[in-house]
Amino acid sequence: MSEGEVAGCWSLAGDEELSTGERVYLALRQRIVSGQLTDGCRLVETRLAARFNVSRTPVREAVKRLTADGLIAPDALKGLVVVAVGPEEADEIFQVRAALDGLAASLAAERITGDSLARLHRANDRVRDGLAAGDLAGMVEANLDFHAEIYAVAGNRTLSRIADKLNAFVVRTSSRAFGSTEFVHEVLAEHEEIAAALARRDGEEAARLSREHMNTARRNARSDG
Repeated sequence: MSEGEVAGCWSLAGDEELSTGERVYLALRQRIVSGQLTDGCRLVETRLAARFNVSRTPVREAVKRLTADGLIAPDALKGLVVVAVGPEEADEIFQVRAALDGLAASLAAERITGDSLARLHRANDRVRDGLAAGDLAGMVEANLDFHAEIYAVAGNRTLSRIADKLNAFVVRTSSRAFGSTEFVHEVLAEHEEIAAALARRDGEEAARLSREHMNTARRNARSDG
């Protein structure tokens, strides 16, 4: 990889209205969640500042937030490292996230609109397009957007905040499963079922389907690991 490609990979693209610290935080978080920065990867503030072409102050701000998120932690030998998620902890996270997704779907069923349903279907279409194009990152992003829409419709900020913190771990442990065509077809079908239940305003069924959907991801993460 050339120096130009490295610089591009670490550029701070995004909303210019965000603070530099926020943009560094989001960029590092995305790299951890996507697996670009792997478990145990050492993070050095001076090197990160040089990579992003910023001072150390916004990097420190980002590191503080990522530590609070549980995504990085101090290591006696290496300094700051990306936290590894073991099988047992991953299983626990999926269990909690399944319960949260069920509650979000139940709440969303009471507030769903035609526009929200259209966004859900567009997100699922993007998963399908990603499968056709072999775009794993695109599928993962579209899947995230599908679930984010349900949480947005649910309208419970505390629920969204808790789920978002767990989401980073869920994506890290399940994203590789999107390399399986069989798994992606399961995701597509289950998304359609959830959207249909929401359209009927059947909160109980939407909750059940959402819990089972997260359990599908949980099973595939196990087999992939």
